[in-house]
Amino acid sequence: MTKIQTPIVGRFQQLILIAVLFVGFGLRTCYAQAIHDSGTWLSINTQGDIQIDCCNESRFKWWFDGHLRLFDDADGFGQSIVRPAVGYALSENVTIWAGYG
Repeated sequence: MTKIQTPIVGRFQQLILIAVLFVGFGLRTCYAQAIHDSGTWLSINTQGDIQIDCCNESRFKWWFDGHLRLFDDADGFGQSIVRPAVGYALSENVTIWAGYG
């Protein structure tokens, strides 16, 4: 009697089938409480030039980024973020900034 050898691909498919069956039987349905809550996030972002002399264009810049986050259906304070900075324009396209961020 001759022995028929199973190719490696066939063995791999068998292992995948066994793994899928184990995972399928191991899954359970989970129930969770749905919480309907909304919030409001407000943001202001602005920047501009710091005018030192009225006649010359200034290379100094200012920047402000502020956020207010309200939770509990927008009735309760969540958090606020304030990030100011000052900058210096090295060229028309490059500015160095220093601040909180």
